[in-house]
Amino acid sequence: MLPIPRALTVLLVGTLFAIPTFAAEAPADEKPTQLEPIRVVGTRLSAPDLAAAGPVVTIDRAQIEASGFTQIGELINSLTFLGAARNTHFNANGTGRVLANIHNLGASRTLVLVNGQRWIPTVGGPVDLTTIPLAIVQRVEVLLDGASAIYGSDAIAGVINIVTVRNFSGAEAGGMFGGYDAHGAGGGFDGKTRQVHFTVGTADDRSAVLLGAGYSNADPVFAGDRDISRYPVYGFGNQIGDPVTPDGHLILETNNTGPFAGLCTAGGGAFTYHCDLAGPLTSGAAHPFTSADLYNYATESLIKTGQERWHIYSQGHYDLADWVTFSYMTVYERRNATEITPPGGWSIGVTGRTRVAGLPVGISATNIYNPFNMDLVPAAPGSPIFDAWCAQYGTGAGGGCTSDVGVLSFLGIRPLAQGNSRITQNLNSFYFNGGFNGGFPLFGNPWHWNVHYAYGQSLETEVRNGGHTFAAALQAGLGPAQACATTPGCVPLDFFHGSGGVTKEMLDYTNFQSHFTSQAIIRDYNAGLGGPFFNGWYAGPWQLAAGYEYVQQFGLFEPGAAVVNGLYIGFPIQPTKGSTNANSQYAELGLPLASDLPFAKAISLNLAMRFTQAEWSGQPGEKGPTIGGSGHASSGRVGFKWQLNDHVLFRATWSQGYRVPTISELFSAQSLRPQVLSDPCVANQLLPPAQQLDLPNCPNNGHSGASQPTPDIPVLSGGNPNLDPERSLTRTLGIVWSPSFAPGLSVSADYYKIEIVNAVSDIGAQALLDGCYLETVSSYCAPIVRENGIIQVITATRFNAGSLHTNGWDVGIHYVMPATPIGVFTADFSANFTKFLIECDVLETPAGIASRCTDSAGEIHVFRRSVAAVPKRRMVLRLGWNYGNWAANWNMSLIGPMYERCSDSLAVTASTPPWSWCSNNAGNTNRLGTTVYNDVQASYTVAAWDTTFTLGVNNVLDRDPPVAMTYSPGMFLPVYYRIPGRFVYGRVSVRF
Repeated sequence: MLPIPRALTVLLVGTLFAIPTFAAEAPADEKPTQLEPIRVVGTRLSAPDLAAAGPVVTIDRAQIEASGFTQIGELINSLTFLGAARNTHFNANGTGRVLANIHNLGASRTLVLVNGQRWIPTVGGPVDLTTIPLAIVQRVEVLLDGASAIYGSDAIAGVINIVTVRNFSGAEAGGMFGGYDAHGAGGGFDGKTRQVHFTVGTADDRSAVLLGAGYSNADPVFAGDRDISRYPVYGFGNQIGDPVTPDGHLILETNNTGPFAGLCTAGGGAFTYHCDLAGPLTSGAAHPFTSADLYNYATESLIKTGQERWHIYSQGHYDLADWVTFSYMTVYERRNATEITPPGGWSIGVTGRTRVAGLPVGISATNIYNPFNMDLVPAAPGSPIFDAWCAQYGTGAGGGCTSDVGVLSFLGIRPLAQGNSRITQNLNSFYFNGGFNGGFPLFGNPWHWNVHYAYGQSLETEVRNGGHTFAAALQAGLGPAQACATTPGCVPLDFFHGSGGVTKEMLDYTNFQSHFTSQAIIRDYNAGLGGPFFNGWYAGPWQLAAGYEYVQQFGLFEPGAAVVNGLYIGFPIQPTKGSTNANSQYAELGLPLASDLPFAKAISLNLAMRFTQAEWSGQPGEKGPTIGGSGHASSGRVGFKWQLNDHVLFRATWSQGYRVPTISELFSAQSLRPQVLSDPCVANQLLPPAQQLDLPNCPNNGHSGASQPTPDIPVLSGGNPNLDPERSLTRTLGIVWSPSFAPGLSVSADYYKIEIVNAVSDIGAQALLDGCYLETVSSYCAPIVRENGIIQVITATRFNAGSLHTNGWDVGIHYVMPATPIGVFTADFSANFTKFLIECDVLETPAGIASRCTDSAGEIHVFRRSVAAVPKRRMVLRLGWNYGNWAANWNMSLIGPMYERCSDSLAVTASTPPWSWCSNNAGNTNRLGTTVYNDVQASYTVAAWDTTFTLGVNNVLDRDPPVAMTYSPGMFLPVYYRIPGRFVYGRVSVRF
């Protein structure tokens, strides 16, 4: 691997060697030259008119600058055919990444290229678009068609090709400053963004080189600074806050009235304390706990992560001879991102989250801060857990617990002294691509060839401060005083005097800083050649392109030792390490079939085929053995274009696709963790006899014989090295119309239908239980192991057990109006209409296939323990005006309505149906209305200074996102909707 410091050296030295070669000066007033004529992404032919007919959307530099976005990922995800993907609006586990997801088929099924070459993937598979600086982008090409036959794995949903600035003479510097005006959304001016960049280059007829650098810094936005996200659930104040509070929250059951009789009592047979520990119990400050005492964690969370980024970029080419050219590109980027979450808390007792060696945590009678003078046991008397805890931590005479005990149902406290928990990610990425290309005559025709090598590496380190606690230290500090006194470093812990009772010494004893490292490396060797090879066809010469590609990917994820060994509050997280290797051979044919005939100005056929042999090996877990597997795939593609006349073009494609599983899917370490699940067989037995169902897969037919002693059931989850490549089939059919009565107008409409089978699926343990017993899917029962009616383990690792089906329409209208005395006007309209997006869990058995399917189109719902959302329609209208040195743009983005199930809402815990916030209680649906964002921008160029000044406002009408009652934190869907408030920015760009 290439260390990051060496990567910088390679970048800078390579540039210095190149610059003297390109010494020719360009005229001072020369603008950046346009790149070579736009070639259709999705083909390797030198004749773009013979390329496959898949729809391609192109965004040029002018459109990029008119958008007002500060990252290329934000721009790409604003396109109508892009679906839900992780971005900087995700706080928890967001890691600052921005992904792309064409047609909602998953980010790992969208291939991202830069200048036609593969970019650096993450360990999980998808490309993080923040590693591509916006300042270096000349244009973006998006192919809305499967292209595995051309590019190999991952190109199932489509391909995004980012073309960088290439021929540039002179120097350019630019800066931008912006921020959110959120006064109308409950906040102030925040989320400030600053950007600067500098580019210098020179070019002549044979060569070009440029060097660029940039810096950007974006502040975070806190959920507490917006009305929509100020509380855990919108409209409910603090009623659905967290029971782990700064004061302390105690639920204790005991038959001993003790010295605090009558305090915080909830009544009932056994004396029950349900207290907010606002102060010592003896002071009278403690009071009965109510919803008003719940902790509002939303105010300390983010709805936009902060980022700081630097980049250095160099690109050049040189004609070594008339028939051979050397070219290279290098990019180094560093990104720092910070996630901020509320101060960490501790919860112990029967329902607490903490376990030590399998036992819940309680408080011994001799803990010096325990005012009850009795053992507070985290289990009911007579249970095995009660006996085990008392034997180890009890302080009664002769061993075991005290004669009078309290059952500690729950005790939660959140020490504010430790401050917010912070997760800081530092990402260093380096990319190099270099190679030769040229031409030679063959059979009297000009042929081209190329040989390229690409290397990419990303290294991410993550440091978590706050919220990670050594579980054993927690129990030791709460355990018997004598044991703590004889344990080196042990500090007795005070859970009974509120947040103020937890000292820095206690925090230092229990908490630790955790570290995680993630690395991804890609090496891509590819070579190809092609050209015309048959001139006898009256419609034009046939075209051939063929080649070979070898792609090697390596990835690892390494948690710190305390996390690996499970020494903290939480479950162990094991390392992941693995690699994949793919050899591919491909060929593409462009066949003109007719030319200049009645009703056939041009007809062409495009054929492509690719064969891939893949291998993978890895080591899941810290000490696991190296294991591996292999698979092979072939994919074909057929494209047909029929140009009826100068104004009408019909196009259609049929393509097969495949995707090799990612390193994470194959080798993320398997771990056995308890999950709170409901055994349908037991739930069925609890119903009255008249209501019990016939559940044939249950013990004794579901009416007896099953039991669930605890809510937790062991679940084995993680990667699966026995996965096979996914398969897909894509069909598109489209028309392009350029009417003669409106020069400059172009209209396109493309229908797509995509089916993915053998999809890698994470079904989930509860879905397996429900599928086996409630839906009688026998294949779902195989991963469930019972003994004596009790579930021992559920294997819920990843399977090739899913399928996805989607179809819809992509529509585009582009119009450049004739010049007028008051300027030139342009209009661009694009829309996506998703008919359905059906995701199925499918397990094959010898007896057949059983499935569970969910259609996400137009809906927001909880599926596989995550929130899925797909609007049925998205539209964007861009209006432009240019007049001399003035320019202005108005962009309108529409997100269609979506529906969520009221019963899935976070608010169901605070109210009972009918819900006041539910728009249709009878149908159990809540409607998120159509949302339209309006962005405006104006610029003026001072010709004498060669300087352009730009002012813009995104969301100028201050539209708030619709409330999503199924999503937290934030209470709106960050995958589609923007941070509440207007984003106001200014930008200046000057040429030297």
